[in-house]
Formats: sequence, C-alpha cells, structure tokens
Amino acid sequence: MRRAFAGLAALLMLAVVALFFLAASGAFDTAPNDEPFQSHRALGYGVVLIAVLVTVSAALARTPGPLMRRAVRRGGRPG
Repeated sequence: MRRAFAGLAALLMLAVVALFFLAASGAFDTAPNDEPFQSHRALGYGVVLIAVLVTVSAALARTPGPLMRRAVRRGGRPG
C-alpha cells in the first residue's frame, strides 16, 4: 500500500506541474473567450480527486502520524 501512496503522490506532483503549464498556455492564448482554460479547469478537478486519493491511501498505508497530519492539513498540497 505504501507503493500506491508513493505513486499517487508522484502523480499528484506531476499533475500540479501540468496544471501550471495549462494555465500558462491558456493565459497566453489569443482567443478572447474562456475556452483555452477548459483543460486547466478539468485537470484541476482531477487534482482534487487525486489529493483525496493520496490522503486515503496514506491512511490505509498506515503512514507515520506527522506525515499523515501534514497531508491532511495541507489538503494534499506538496511542500
């Protein structure tokens, strides 16, 4: 279960990096409407889902208390 926790945490980190890329590509798009940000918005919902899965997998993997509290307190945000 710890491998699943580590894999989901790595996936979350990669998704956040992709989220920054999609936000930048949407911000510098020439279209005047909200369409360029749709992929950024969709991935943002996925990041929330992955963060919940990371927290649940951390609980199931019986990670140490301080690490678990940090994951819950920060909402899955790294750092």
